[in-house]
Amino acid sequence: MKKKFLGIIVCTLLIASLIPISTSLAEKSEYREVPIDKGWYWMESYPNYAPSGMPDFDQKQNQWQGIIDGGNGVADTVATGDDVQIIPQGGIVDPDTPAIIAPGFDCALETSPDGDDITVWMFSSAVSTMNCFWWFDSRYGDPSGTPGDGEDIYPLVGDYGAGDDHAETNAPLAIEKMANWLNITSTFYLDNDIWVETIDEWFINTSLDGILDVNFYNYPTFEFIAGEIEKGKVAILVINFIDDSSGDCVMVGSHTVTCAGINLDDLKIAISDPYWDDDNPTEDDHNDAQYVSHDTYNVEIGTPCSNFPEIEWWLPAYWPDYNFSVVYSALVMEYINNPPEAPTIDGPTSGNAGTEYNYTFNSVDPDGDDVFYHIRWGDGYVEIWKGPFASGEDFEISHTYQNQGSFTIEAKARDFLDFESDVATLDVTMPRNKAFNFFVRLVERFPNAFQLIRQLLGF
Repeated sequence: MKKKFLGIIVCTLLIASLIPISTSLAEKSEYREVPIDKGWYWMESYPNYAPSGMPDFDQKQNQWQGIIDGGNGVADTVATGDDVQIIPQGGIVDPDTPAIIAPGFDCALETSPDGDDITVWMFSSAVSTMNCFWWFDSRYGDPSGTPGDGEDIYPLVGDYGAGDDHAETNAPLAIEKMANWLNITSTFYLDNDIWVETIDEWFINTSLDGILDVNFYNYPTFEFIAGEIEKGKVAILVINFIDDSSGDCVMVGSHTVTCAGINLDDLKIAISDPYWDDDNPTEDDHNDAQYVSHDTYNVEIGTPCSNFPEIEWWLPAYWPDYNFSVVYSALVMEYINNPPEAPTIDGPTSGNAGTEYNYTFNSVDPDGDDVFYHIRWGDGYVEIWKGPFASGEDFEISHTYQNQGSFTIEAKARDFLDFESDVATLDVTMPRNKAFNFFVRLVERFPNAFQLIRQLLGF
């Protein structure tokens, strides 16, 4: 059976949980200082549009709410405006899918709950997905660009009415577009397959299909997620909340977060959480991507519930209103990278020892990435990853073979994701010149003389 999850937090204690978790204000800083701890790997920062690594947009804004049953099992509320009635008034509500009203296309809830029905924030999946899109768009955009510059180099995130694709005011517009794209504004729920399909459609719509890819994994291991992040991929975690007050573990709700950093050695994870801001509980506007709260949690390997043996890991101190917060599934997005082509090598294939010659290397990267060159001259000298150079740009470098003989130049190219090309080779011969031949004959004629010359000539 297909699994669905709520992009909300389902709990009768939700109203109380909306109270800010801290009233203390930390000193506001322009950029987050990433701790350098053992084993930590952080999503890379890009000074143009993601200066603090993975963005940390907030779901608690602009009336991005829906209405769910408060526990009596009956829909008490009637939708107004363009809000979408999911369960008609008086209808029986499935406790596993308690949504009654979604906010509709304008993303703003206009209906007030009746009876015991309650409002909940519901855009965590849209926010987590846009965190990833914004990060990818920054990664491949103009490295010298700044929010508000009016430039839109990478098409994944566009200008949705703010005047600039990476302007602070464009973030909520992008999230609303994503919420409608995923159709959670009318259905309230997000089917896992639909989540993947609609992201694929976004890639197609922005001409990035075949360049970006997305996959969904049920019950991923912590080690798997760490490996994906360290490969430069992005991961969204679906966290399911469990109540065991009945003696058995029962899943009662879910929430999505974006991975910002991971520590496989010490079993820790840092997340951009659409709801909580534990690491940076300030009044910073998180629609500005430089302000983030990468909340850090310890990880427990295994399952806390005998009736859910498939669970691989959980966060013991994540959500205070629930017994357990388990990692149920993950959505992973990646840039499909192709290695550079084997470089061409142009230069003389013969010459004289002791003479400097120029050689030109050129590699084309199918993705247009910059490339680096690793060159072995064949005489013991090595050029280690010279670059970067633009794809298809000539790299010219000189080399002098000090001794006569035959040598093989070996060269390979590497892109910024460390994908390497095949090795290209060029055979060169450095015969003795006339002066060299004279000294050779002289040394051979007098084998016990000219010790200094013999050493210089390598005899």
